Amino acid sequence: MARACGETVQVVVRDGGFAVFIVRIDSKYSVRLVSQVGSRLPASCTAGGKALLSALSARELDELFPNDKSLKQMTSNSISTRKRLLSEVETARERGWTEEFCESNDHAACVAAPVYDRLGNCVAAMSISVPTPRWGDTEKEHYVELVLGGAKAMARRLGASVPS
Repeated sequence: MARACGETVQVVVRDGGFAVFIVRIDSKYSVRLVSQVGSRLPASCTAGGKALLSALSARELDELFPNDKSLKQMTSNSISTRKRLLSEVETARERGWTEEFCESNDHAACVAAPVYDRLGNCVAAMSISVPTPRWGDTEKEHYVELVLGGAKAMARRLGASVPS
């Protein structure tokens, strides 16, 4: 997937209300995003984090984000209300992927998809992050296809029964 898009590919897992980066494959371009394996960002500010949140029940979301004040903002575009968070989580559930535009970084856009294990549990999310000058509707459409395929491939490796 990283070769196909040439952009930064990451895998995150959830730790409470945070997305923790466990895998990172750097972009082939000289202008790229800077992040590190092991870093933690508010899940509501990242596409990967929102993909992980989309697998949670309403009760679990209520426990993590009981009110607007529980949402940490990283940029002016970060989710700042439970209403918006719940709307984006529902959209992610319906379409099977999520996105963010300048929510964790003023100059980055991202798409992500959840990764499920053989028992149907969401155990990670895979994302493609792109500097905004290389982002557009056509590119986003291509990255969504790639990240969905990458998440399915990872799920198959974890023993999930995923259609090709």
